[in-house]
Amino acid sequence: MKLEVFEYLIAIEKFGSLNKAATNLYVSQPNLSNVIKSFENEIGYKIIYRNHQGVQFIDKGKQVLMIAHNMVKEKEN
Repeated sequence: MKLEVFEYLIAIEKFGSLNKAATNLYVSQPNLSNVIKSFENEIGYKIIYRNHQGVQFIDKGKQVLMIAHNMVKEKEN
């Protein structure tokens, strides 16, 4: 697992959309989607719910998102 995944999750939260997050991260939307799917497979459960309105973090995803924020803060310090 790379710190990059946590940065991606934070961008998805910020922009509420895989497309908008990908644009702001300078990666393609399919690549971002694949990274998230691979991460979900690695940890063994879904963390986001995708629908026509964007993405939402499910309960377990919110827990992972809190960890992501902490990891990124640690990196910055």
